[in-house]
Amino acid sequence: MAAGDERETGDPLTRALALAGLVALVGWTFWSRWQVAAATPYPTGVDGYWYAVQLRSLLEGEGLYYPAAPLSLWLMAPLAAAAGPIAGAKLGAALAGAALPITTYMVGRRVSGERAGGLLAAALVASSAGSLYLGTEFVKNAVALPIGMGALAALGWALERPSPRRLALPAALAIATALSHLLVLGLLLVAGAAPVCLALYERGRARGAWLAAAALGLCAALLLASRPELVAGLVGPADWSLPALRVGGRALFLQREVALAGAIGLLALLSAALAPRLWALRPAAPRRDRALAWGPAAWAVAIALPWLAVGDPEGPVFRLRLMAFAPLAVAAPLCASALLARCSPAWRMTILMLVIGAALVRPRGYQAPVVRVHPDLAAAVEAARGRVPPGGVLITPERHIAFMAVWYTRVEARLRPEPVAPERRWRLIPMAYMSEHLARAIDEVREEQPVISLHRGHPLGLVLLPEATWRAVLSRLPLAERDHYRRWVTY
Repeated sequence: MAAGDERETGDPLTRALALAGLVALVGWTFWSRWQVAAATPYPTGVDGYWYAVQLRSLLEGEGLYYPAAPLSLWLMAPLAAAAGPIAGAKLGAALAGAALPITTYMVGRRVSGERAGGLLAAALVASSAGSLYLGTEFVKNAVALPIGMGALAALGWALERPSPRRLALPAALAIATALSHLLVLGLLLVAGAAPVCLALYERGRARGAWLAAAALGLCAALLLASRPELVAGLVGPADWSLPALRVGGRALFLQREVALAGAIGLLALLSAALAPRLWALRPAAPRRDRALAWGPAAWAVAIALPWLAVGDPEGPVFRLRLMAFAPLAVAAPLCASALLARCSPAWRMTILMLVIGAALVRPRGYQAPVVRVHPDLAAAVEAARGRVPPGGVLITPERHIAFMAVWYTRVEARLRPEPVAPERRWRLIPMAYMSEHLARAIDEVREEQPVISLHRGHPLGLVLLPEATWRAVLSRLPLAERDHYRRWVTY
């Protein structure tokens, strides 16, 4: 009986326990994500209102308000229709988080050759601080990841007995991943390269293997070239603490998942390299299945390199490190299956269950640094409704406020003023953006020019100025500050 068939048989009690464990992980994952999302009636994350605007636009038959990979939003649209755009986006994020243990289990089980390996992979993503944070800040990535993991699992299934019909499923899921988020597609290409090339090589098609490797490498290079900020962020000062993000004195470590993924990934690659030579490291899973973890293991090592520049909280390098839990979950079963290859089934199961338990009881004191909306700020932005004449455009320095403004006022909002004619510009400025001189100038110009105070707690908490008033304010500033605010630095 082939190894791939053996995974479908076995002790009924083992199958039942594995299924019960997976169901429990899925339920726990959904509930933990939903608790964070439901703690506030407002959207979470810097881009939370972006999702609300997009879903409202879809429900109103206008298509996407902002150009974007659409599948994540289409999948959330029925939830938005049932519960509203804000709650629909939160439900979509929680359900995507709950789907990830399912598809990761499939990959982990195939890589390790046993259900316990699949449960280990599922437990790592279910308990991941990075996964929790991803669903609050980058929902499209959170939706794309389970689809990408499903594509990887389907690829392993298709390569058992390749045929056009079987290969159609991973191809379709890869397209769905691309329609959800291109960054996850790039990670899928990295993960799928080794098993595809190995399958071609083992069937005597060495030239086809090289062509496949070249094609996948070219696709990955094109994806990198489309994100120049990603290329620019690959080299920076070494930071051996390996944070997922470092902005000034603030560092985001997410339970040290980056360092853990790098260590496990390196160990998995070493075990894969030594397995043909060392009898003690030869796991039961076929080589073609183990190859599914080679790319993710290399990815885990690459994102743990200390020279990555992770100072941009909206940058793709930060998102790559944020997703360290995904390659960790795939590399860990490969590593465990190699290290425990010569143990008896009873001992192997016992050790894996202990490792799964350790994954699930990782420090629970972690609190996701979720961006939440203050009610006074939401009320202030909502107070701008009806204040801007038809054709006017709100210019604000913070993207969070820009998305909020579109949601509450239905007026176009931009970060940069240059594309907008001066007579159409209305500056929406929060107090956090104001220097002492700017605040004083706004107060002084009130007597001569229209200045609309929107914040109920402070007259300068959030102000709305027509462009003519803004220019009058600039004329009252010291020269250095005038040049600074004329450049209109955005966040």
